[in-house]
Amino acid sequence: MGGQGNINAFFRLWRGIFPGIKRIVPDARLLVVGANSPDSIQRLHDGRDVVVTGFVDDVRGHLGQAKVAIIPLEVAGGFRGRAGEMMAMEIPVVGTHRALDSVELTPGVHGFITDSDAEMASHAARLLTDDRLRMRMGGECRALTVARYSIDATIGTLSDYYSGL
Repeated sequence: MGGQGNINAFFRLWRGIFPGIKRIVPDARLLVVGANSPDSIQRLHDGRDVVVTGFVDDVRGHLGQAKVAIIPLEVAGGFRGRAGEMMAMEIPVVGTHRALDSVELTPGVHGFITDSDAEMASHAARLLTDDRLRMRMGGECRALTVARYSIDATIGTLSDYYSGL
């Protein structure tokens, strides 16, 4: 959480996306998991609407509580590992093109990609209120990560490449 890109993304979520979600899903909670959150984020922790964990040894217990992942990054590079981790845990993702383009997800199947805060809020609220859609997308997320990003898929591809040289 300590990187400026992550901090900016959090405040974009807090100010521009989360209020739209709360209008539709009043009991929605924002779970912030990650080390090195600045005081400006930690002070928002109230244990009810916002939970800021700080560093945790194993994110799975916390992410297992999540129904949707919102990733509004404005600056990104390379593969977004956290997106893949959440998808592997059957959590649909909603985020910007910069956050999700490298993940190769199909919009409407594994989650939603948009650069609009209002659309991110709408998609997230839909996933929070439509259990069938969320569970279907979560299953598709898991299938994609196993097929494309698991150890077997990546090491096997690398092994095949070297064998062919």
